[in-house]
Amino acid sequence: MSDIIYDEERTANWGKISRNYHKKKKALEIIYKICRTVLLFGLCFLILQPLLDKLSVSFMSEEDLYDSTVISIPRNFTFENYKVTASRDVLKFWPSIEKVKTITVDDSYSDDYYYDDYYYDDYDEEYYAYDTDSRERGLWAFIQRLFGVSIEIGSLFQTLLIVLISSVLQIAACTLAAYGFARYKFPLKNFWFFCVMLIIVVPPQTIMASLYLNFHFFDFFGIIRAITGESVNLLNSVYGFWLLSATGMGLKSGLYIFMLRQYFRGMPKELEEAAWVDGCGKFKTFIRIMLPDATPMLVSCFLFSFVWQWTDSLFSTLFLTNFDMLARNLGSITDRIIQYWSAINSVSGVGVASTAPVAYVQAMMATGMLICLAPLIILYLIAQKAFVESLSQTGIKM
Repeated sequence: MSDIIYDEERTANWGKISRNYHKKKKALEIIYKICRTVLLFGLCFLILQPLLDKLSVSFMSEEDLYDSTVISIPRNFTFENYKVTASRDVLKFWPSIEKVKTITVDDSYSDDYYYDDYYYDDYDEEYYAYDTDSRERGLWAFIQRLFGVSIEIGSLFQTLLIVLISSVLQIAACTLAAYGFARYKFPLKNFWFFCVMLIIVVPPQTIMASLYLNFHFFDFFGIIRAITGESVNLLNSVYGFWLLSATGMGLKSGLYIFMLRQYFRGMPKELEEAAWVDGCGKFKTFIRIMLPDATPMLVSCFLFSFVWQWTDSLFSTLFLTNFDMLARNLGSITDRIIQYWSAINSVSGVGVASTAPVAYVQAMMATGMLICLAPLIILYLIAQKAFVESLSQTGIKM
């Protein structure tokens, strides 16, 4: 009888211990979920809070900027900040077409000038003339004279076209180099891959002087000088910018070579061997077997390349000073806003401050940043699936 009572007491104790264990486990799980939620929310808030602040300020009118009762939600909601920032006076964001003005100098002479040569002021209806010998020449200028218009492409489409071509050339060159490092053996392979790693480690600013001299006096093994008698100046030209990308020396090229090399090394060699058995050569195997399978990684590298070159001001300052690049225009947006403020207030009468208020300049800077960021967000939304797939396959932690 005592044994039966002892077994019942032990069973009751084990049941009590088990219930307590499950309660503690469930409590720990709840605490872990709460801590994880708070941590993730805090990280997301730290990342999104500056962006949300800029978004809020970009829709505020000038009165809201000086109203202490307005914190995050604008009281006078307006799109005027976006209109001013995207105008040709600040970022030159959108394309513009102007009708050519015919200016009569005297009774026997008249000529057509562009908007850049004669600026029409809506306030006092006067033309301000500049040196007409500095007019653009070439095919594009001839087309504009032919149709009697002055066309400005705008910084959006100029940046989009230049960066898109540069990113495609860069990824193509990096893919070929990465496949060679992953699959082939050649002399000094490790040394050359070490040089690729140096591209990642060494900042591009350290070779700025060398790039300037090489592209200012560009010559391909003396061939150009032997034919033309002088070297070619590729500075202030988009061809020098594209040449860096096409030769695997563009911005962050070493990182893309490393990422693609690791991806190709992880692909089974049996795929290539099967393609060789079916009669495919090495180039055809690369095009038809390796590239389609590496599409997620290629998309990921393309997004990285596009974003970094979109926001780059180093190479654009060196090679693209004659182009309206968004990153370079954004870097000088403060001076442009001050000039715009002085221009619109110079005709408003006596007593209007000619210096732009700090709050107004900051609001315009925030608006300009959002305008430059918008195309990148759209691009990410389009390529999001392939980008996430590449991260999940390679295990890269971003």
